[in-house]
Amino acid sequence: MTTVLYRQADESDIPGMARIRAAEWELEEYWRARISAYMDCKLHPRQALMPRVIYVALEDHSLVGFVAGHLTRRYACDGELQWIDVTRERRRGGIASELLRRLAAWFVEQKALRICVDVDPANATARRFYRRHGAENLNQHWLVWNDINVVLGERRSAGRNKLEEDCTMSGTEASKAAATGFECVVPILRVRSLPASIDYYVNVLGFKVDWHEPGIMASVSRDRCHIMLCEGDQGNPGTWVWIGVEDCQRLFEEYKSRGAKVRHPPTNYQWAYEMQIEDPDGNVLRMGSDPKPGQPIGEWLDMRGDIWVKSPAGGWTRVERG
Repeated sequence: MTTVLYRQADESDIPGMARIRAAEWELEEYWRARISAYMDCKLHPRQALMPRVIYVALEDHSLVGFVAGHLTRRYACDGELQWIDVTRERRRGGIASELLRRLAAWFVEQKALRICVDVDPANATARRFYRRHGAENLNQHWLVWNDINVVLGERRSAGRNKLEEDCTMSGTEASKAAATGFECVVPILRVRSLPASIDYYVNVLGFKVDWHEPGIMASVSRDRCHIMLCEGDQGNPGTWVWIGVEDCQRLFEEYKSRGAKVRHPPTNYQWAYEMQIEDPDGNVLRMGSDPKPGQPIGEWLDMRGDIWVKSPAGGWTRVERG
């Protein structure tokens, strides 16, 4: 059996890591630049701190997997798992689990115990992997280890094969597994004309078509956000959907240039910096990124078109129409 070597990454590993990431999406050039900037502390995920690390897995001098993480303040956590990836042909061989343990040990050395990870709600395989190693749901897109020591505390019986290892769990884990796990939420929006709606979501909002059943339903997505559109059925016009985005202001500039219907421009609130985008059927997409500290709380536009402002006492007051 070939031995897998694990060590901390250096600059020579960047092309190999980029090659692994590009096998899933984007080009190697994109990932070389992004991973290099991350290693040099020039790329900062939201609320990330400077301390960070990348570990790689090597087999016959070929890079077959890597994991990256950093300290953070996001979601009141101490650390964040940024990337973990293994070449397709070497998955389900225990490499990802060992990489995760290496990163967990680094977090513990940094006295960082509460660790979060962003996972596509539609990626059931990744979510099972993290849950198997002790992570719990934080919100729709994020999982969390309240104490990353749980990863280091895992015990595997010597001599068992990998399948048996993956199925081994403590009594507590077994009781949790008895309940059916929930994976993700995908909103279904009722539309009058499926072709017109697809055109708007693709050419104006920048989504892509995942699948399309003419005259009935379609699924569109942008990055990890998925929405279903149903012609004349499954809901009522005027549905509201919340979508978390990386940079609301930048997306607003993009949508302005494309002619999107902006119902309410980006505004700062205590929960997010968000805007309201309307589709051809009056469905409202609330798109928001992290709130902007130090900036005042703006006005809120409700479903009836009424404006509400934050009162000094802390509640919200509706502005009477003149």
